[in-house]
Parts: sequence; structure tokens; C-alpha cells
Amino acid sequence: MTVIDASNAVLGRLASVIAKRLLGGEQIDIVNAEKVIVTGNVEDVHLKYKTRFGLAPKGNPRYGPKFSRMPHMIVKTAIRGMLPWKQAKGKEAFKKLRVHIGTPEGLDATKAEKVKEAEHPHEKGFVLIEEVSRRLGAKW
Repeated sequence: MTVIDASNAVLGRLASVIAKRLLGGEQIDIVNAEKVIVTGNVEDVHLKYKTRFGLAPKGNPRYGPKFSRMPHMIVKTAIRGMLPWKQAKGKEAFKKLRVHIGTPEGLDATKAEKVKEAEHPHEKGFVLIEEVSRRLGAKW
């Protein structure tokens, strides 16, 4: 089992690297999912996720589309989008993924690794998933 610290990682880059590793058969736990970064203009990012979240009532409420407000589920959905979900290998790979808000007690002692390809240089033009979730109304 691999533990990955997702703080200061760009969402799309992190999702593609994790998806590739999941398809390779690795079991992955992601911690600090609320500290993942989405690049772009802050207001545009908030508008994108607000629009996406607003699509849920337009379809059949029982079947979807359903979008979560919680930061760990937003990260998990991005990773699922990088997997071949309609094939058996994609579903098996997705079952090996766990995403956590913060660091759970069982994973405290383990050394979490960083994904070098997904690091963000902290320039302007980014927003944390935590802020997006709070604007959508998430409480944790």
C-alpha cells in the first residue's frame, strides 16, 4: 500500500499519475485531499464547479448525474475520469483507491510520498479544493 500526500499538487496532474499507478496494480491511499490545487482564475474555477453541481437536479434525481461537494470526493471523481471506467480493469483499479480528508489515525506513522510531477510552484492563479467545497456548502 502506498500513501501519497496530495497537498500542493495540481488536480489534473495528480489524477493522471495516480490513475496510471492504479492500472499498474498498486493500492493507493491519498491523504490531505482538501489541499489539492486547481489552477486558473479563482472566480472561473468556482463558477465551473457551481455549474457542475447545479446539473444534478436537472437529470433524474434518482439516477444522476450526481456531483459531490466534499473535497475528497471531488479528487476521487477526477481520478475516476482518468480510468477506463467502462472496462473491468478500470473498475478493479478504482477499488484500490482511498482518498482521505486530512490524515487518518491509522496512516499517521507511515511516511507519505509526494508526486513530483504534480507539484505546483505557487504562482498566482490557483484555488484550493477546500475553498471550492466550502463555497458549494460542504461541511466536514
